[in-house]
Amino acid sequence: MQELLTIGYEGLNTDQFILLLKSGDVQTVMDIRQMPQSRKPGFSKSRCQY
Repeated sequence: MQELLTIGYEGLNTDQFILLLKSGDVQTVMDIRQMPQSRKPGFSKSRCQY
């Protein structure tokens, strides 16, 4: 059975966020926000280049 985790991105830039995911050996990320938009660069819903 796979584990389900949650994470926030407040206070992080995209590089820090990705490093945090990698350090937890996260393989899949799902964005479940109702409005997948953010004023923070890199956090609006689009294809990830990582």
